[in-house]
Order: sequence, then C-alpha cells, then structure tokens
Amino acid sequence: MRLSTFLRLPMRLWAMLLWTTQLRTTQLLTMPTVFISLLLGGCSDPSIEAGPEAVFDNPRYRIHLANQQLTIFDYQRQQTLLQTPVNNLLSAHQTTLDYPVDSHNLPTPRIHHSCQQAQIDKADPTPGFLLLAGHFRSPDCGVRFSLRFSETNGQLLLTATTTDSSYNHLSLNLAVPLDESIFGFGSQAGALNFKGQQVPIWIRSQGIGRGEQPISTLIETISPNVTGTATSSELSLPRFLSSAGYSLSLDNSGFSEFDFRRPNLTRIDVYSNSLHARLNSCESLLNCISESTLNSGRMAPLPFWTQQGAIVGLQGGETQLQQHYQQLRSDGVPIAGILVEDWGGQYPATNGQRRPLWNWHIDQQLYPNWQGMREQLNRDGVRLLGYFTPYLEDSPAIANGDAFPNLYREALANGFLVSRPDGTPYAVTNNSPIDNGMVDLSNPKAFNWLKRTIKQQIETLGFSGWMADGGERLPTDAILTGDVPAAEFHNLYAEAWARLHHELIGELNLDAEALFFVRAGFQQSQRLAPLFWASEQITGWDAHDGLQSALTGLLNSGLSGLPLSHTDIGGYHSYQRSNTSLASWLLPNEYTRTDKERHNQQPRFVLARSPELLQRWTEMSAFTPLFRSREGLTATVNAQVYDNQQLSQHFAHNARLFQALSAYRRELMQEAEEFGWPLIRHPLLHYPGAAAFQQMPSDKLQFMLGDSLMVAPILTPTTPSTRRQVYLPQGNWMDLNSGKVLQVGAGGQTLYTAPPPDQAPAYLLLNTRAKDVILPALQQAGLLNQESSLSSAQ
Repeated sequence: MRLSTFLRLPMRLWAMLLWTTQLRTTQLLTMPTVFISLLLGGCSDPSIEAGPEAVFDNPRYRIHLANQQLTIFDYQRQQTLLQTPVNNLLSAHQTTLDYPVDSHNLPTPRIHHSCQQAQIDKADPTPGFLLLAGHFRSPDCGVRFSLRFSETNGQLLLTATTTDSSYNHLSLNLAVPLDESIFGFGSQAGALNFKGQQVPIWIRSQGIGRGEQPISTLIETISPNVTGTATSSELSLPRFLSSAGYSLSLDNSGFSEFDFRRPNLTRIDVYSNSLHARLNSCESLLNCISESTLNSGRMAPLPFWTQQGAIVGLQGGETQLQQHYQQLRSDGVPIAGILVEDWGGQYPATNGQRRPLWNWHIDQQLYPNWQGMREQLNRDGVRLLGYFTPYLEDSPAIANGDAFPNLYREALANGFLVSRPDGTPYAVTNNSPIDNGMVDLSNPKAFNWLKRTIKQQIETLGFSGWMADGGERLPTDAILTGDVPAAEFHNLYAEAWARLHHELIGELNLDAEALFFVRAGFQQSQRLAPLFWASEQITGWDAHDGLQSALTGLLNSGLSGLPLSHTDIGGYHSYQRSNTSLASWLLPNEYTRTDKERHNQQPRFVLARSPELLQRWTEMSAFTPLFRSREGLTATVNAQVYDNQQLSQHFAHNARLFQALSAYRRELMQEAEEFGWPLIRHPLLHYPGAAAFQQMPSDKLQFMLGDSLMVAPILTPTTPSTRRQVYLPQGNWMDLNSGKVLQVGAGGQTLYTAPPPDQAPAYLLLNTRAKDVILPALQQAGLLNQESSLSSAQ
C-alpha cells in the first residue's frame, strides 16, 4: 500500500486506532486483533461493488455487513470478535481426494479449479438468522455461494454452501491476531501450540516413533509405514481454542485441515460441498471449553471403585497373574482392579511380543479356573477388567479346539466384515499368519451382533470394566453394507465403536458401576465414552512418542473439552530385533543389548522400559484421572512394577497418593460434568498472563490437577546433579514432598529443585479446597508431614 493511500484510510480506522491505544495491555492480549483486517478493508478495490448492507442482532452477537466488510461484535464481552473483508472470506474448489488405503497416512487433495474473490450481492436478515448470498469474481466461476449465520446457546453457527455440488472443497479464511496461541485438536501429542503449523483432521494410528531418531528409522525396517507423524492421532477433533478468547469447531465429519502457517490468517479447508462451523467468544479459556462442550457433550464422574487404587495390567495365564498379584499386595499396593488383556488367548508370539488374540471367548488353557480367581479377587475388593476390539481373527485350533464358536467365521458367513472391493474380507493387519478382519459397524445387524457377543462375555466373566481398543483403521476403499461410503464413515467408525459400548452398559444397567475406555474418538465420542486413554507411546522419554508426548496429549485432550483421559504407565511399544552389523554400529548403547551367554551373538536392537522411566511415569500418573499400569508389547524387556521390592513399593506409594486424592478428583469430575472443565489442566487455564506457561519446553512441562495442585513431573533421565525447573504463580504453595510453604509474590517464582525419590514435584495452592479436602486426606494417608501441614492450614 502506498503512503498516500495509507493517509486516505477511512476515519473509522483512525478512530479504532485511537480507541485501541486507550485499552489496557491485558485487554489487547485477550481480544482478537482487527488491525490487519481493517487495513485490508480500507484499501478500496474499484472492481468490488459496495453491495448490500445488513445487520443481524441477537442478545449475544451483532453481525454487520457494509462495503463488503463483515464485522461480528460480541455484546457480552463488548469486543469485536471478527472483522474481515468478504473478498477473502470464502473460496470454493473442485478437488479430488486421493485416499490412503492404510490407516497411517492422510488423504491427498488435488485441486482442479478454484473460485475465489467472493462478493456478496444479496442479504436477507430475519429474526432467526442472517442469510448472505453472492458470487465469485475469479475467471470461469459461475457458481454462487451462501453464508448463513445464526446463534444458539451462545455459539455463532456458520453454514457455507455453493449452488454447484461439484465444488466439493470449501476454504474459510479468518483474519486473526498475530500473537495468539492455538490449542486443542483432541489428544494431539506433537505440540501444545499449533500456531505456525497445519493440522489435518483424520483419525489414524498415532504411530510408533513419530520422527524420533534412530527409533523411527529402525521401526520402519521392522514394520514399514507405521511410524506416523507429529499430527497422527486416533483421537483427532476439528476443534481448537485461541488464547485471544475464542474457540472454533466444525460439525463436518470428513477430512478437514486447519492451517495456521500465516501469522495473521487462519485457513480452514473442508473437503465437502458444505461447511458447518461453530464459533464461541469467551472471557477465558475455561469459558471457551464450557461453551464448546454444550454441543459436543460432557463427561460424567467415573465409578467410585476406579479411584481407590491402581488398575494393574497383568497377563500370561492364571498362575503368573496370581504370582504377581500376590507380590504387589504384599508390598502394600492398593489394587482397585486387574486388567487381563489376554483372557481370550494370545496371538502367536514373535520376538517376545505378546498381544491379545482377537476372538472373544475365554482361553481355558491360560485361565482354567477363571470363576474361582474372580471370586477370590472379589473377596479382596478387586475388580476384573477385560479387553475388546472391533477386530476378529480366525482361530479354530488355538487353545480350545471347537469348544467355542469361531467369531471370525461367523461374522464372515453373515456378511458382517468390512470387505475389499473384490468382496474378500479386508485384513486389519496384512502381515498376520491368521486371517483377520474388522466388523462393519455401519451395518446395524453387524453392530448388534458384536454388541450381543461382547455383552455375553461381560456377563459370563464378570468384567467391571474393559479396554475398548481400536476403531481407527477403517480403509477408505472398503465396501460397507451400510448406507455410507467408507471414506465418509472413516472418522465416524470410532464414534460407532464407543456407541456400541455405551449402549451395552445401558442394557446391563451398569451406568454407575462399569467402566470402558477408548483411544480412538471423534466429535461426539465424549458423549459416549466415560474415559479416554492417550494412545500407546513407546517406552521412552522423548517429545515425539515418549513420556513427554504423553503429557502433551493429556493437556491437549483437556483443552479440547475431553476432561477425563490417562495413559499407560510406562508406555507400551517396546521391541527387540536382530540387527545388521552396520545398524549395530550406528545404534546408541541405550538401544542395544547382547546376550552374554550366547557366543558370537550380534547385538540386538532393543527398545525397552527402564526402571527410572517406569518410576517417573508412575509419579506423573498419580495426578491423573486413572492410575493404570501395562506390561507393554514386549513385556520381557521392560521393567515391571512387580520386578522387585524397590519398584513395587515405589508403585505402592504413588497408588496411595492417587487414592488419597480421590475426594478432590471427585469434586473435579463434578465440575467436568457441569462445566466441561478438564481434570488435567494447562496452567494457562488459570494463569493466562504467566509468560512461563506460554511456551513450555517439552522436557519442562507442568500441569495442574484442577485448580489447586501444580505438578512438575520429571520428564528426562536424571543424574545426582539434576535440577527440575518449576514456576509457581502468585499464592501460598505447599511443597507436597517437604511440607514447606512458599509465599510467592505477584511476579511469580522460579524454583530449581532436586527430583524427589518417590513422587513427582507437586505444589498445593493453599486455598479453601486444599484445606478442606486435600490436606486432611493426605494427612490421613500418612503422605504429608502432619505438623507442617497443620500449621500451614491455619
């Protein structure tokens, strides 16, 4: 723009500039900046007609169209939420999406023709909505578009469509603040702030390694095309929060992309001939979460028993399970439940890996006295949990011969499996020696058949809970017997899987007693699932796919309106494989292992859980909604909570800490049900002005459990000289490890603390809730110095 043009800017711009100079700095940081869009709006284009003028008023928002400029004003906040030229607001494209066949990659768009430079030529305000219509001024674009605005429950609803359905890709461009931070998108584990990034919304396997080297390269040689990327996620939601005080979500269920790579512009691509968006303006990020979850749903408190100790993952048969269970009990571990993943049998082991067999009948060789074991555990107050997937395997001769039906063959005979275009079953895993497939949940008959099958096993075996694994693998070229193409049902398959278990619990009248948890989910999954788990990380520390990434996923889940989520303590993916000489030479020592008893044995690639990693993950999980361990994919190379007394007693201490915080978590769960607020909270939710929380490095992440506990888990291997950096905002904070109280002034305080030997660094804000609920419980459990805590509470 020339200087002479700049000097001729309209008076409304100069008035706005003068007005903004009078605002406090905090106000400028919390309102969407309209300066750039006003500049663009002030540069008149003689080819753009002024067009109609229209005003749509409702109690919350005022939408004003004038001179091809769209302004949205929030009466409640007395702020302009959005001001942008119509010219750049919407574009339409004829696009081909090349869908991936496997579950690890993204669709690839190929744009053939685009219509841009939108201009509104008709406006029709009504008492209930504002309808705008127009055309595109770019060449060879005879298509028209419409924009419909309405308001419900404080949300501004926007629907964009065109008159030609061949324009199957719409782009929405919004002028945004330069300095905003972007959060959310489900259980994304690759970043906490997505400003400067592009985020695809497509449910896919999170991946193994996700770019961490040399892990990803080595995994790729073992299992090609499974490593994933920084944005791979089984729980991928088209929903984000902005630090500028607004949130936006899509109601579209297909593939979409959010592009934040331009600092002053957010572009949203929806690969559909209609776009459905929900916009919330809010005073705080907590309010944004509350308003967005009015539509997506809120989660109820977990059953009481789940909060009374550890849920321990044990497998390998009844004898081995009992041995480890008794050892943990003798070391003082409060056990609420035992998760038995291999109750239906084990897949033939390779390289020490063990995973459950996908055939949902009890393996009587592994568990010959299931009912007796169940009765004994019930007398001890311990629940049994199982494992299910929507996948089935052909297993006619494993363990029990013909003692039970072959579910794979039964589903195949009834046409209940997802099929290839040639009509054969679609294999979930192609490198399996056993025929396998996935149940077509778009088919009501198949859906109800699988629900009845799982329901029968739950009743027979007495499960109080279960892991509902899978749901992210639907191939897009599959043939479904339902009425929807597989590409359109891909994201919705995860919702259908959660709905199956939701209905099952209702039919069994176990709503307040039973628990299931999922890792795959979409927009409405939180209405259906009582708990999420943030995927399966590797047994490592890193920010790509280890402990640090697990915490990032938990924080993003909470910011996305998913208040109840947790992780596998210690991670899951672990490996041991033989290497070539070159690979052995390149590998760091931490990823190699040689069997000393075997001569001339080439060092093996081993990705294993160390005792310290297990301890640190345990310490973090004591402050999450569920405290659950898992042996891992290759259990024999992993440190386990039952390996020795040191590990089991450390596990016991943190299980007691988790148990002692149950009354506090109960209050937080009630807040989650009433307001949608997460239990695990990004500190910015309560301290939005704290610069230390704006860009936390992945190895120095902090989180809050509710509003009263600040946790700074140890996220890297330690040495005797290691110090953990912790930032505390203003307030009186009690160090839970020492019982000492820190009086922190208005500027906050940065600490450098030595990692405690038995639990994560954690600090209790001495508010009313801390004094009435948390401190008494910790004192009663013997987890806090009584004298110091009593004196601090006065």
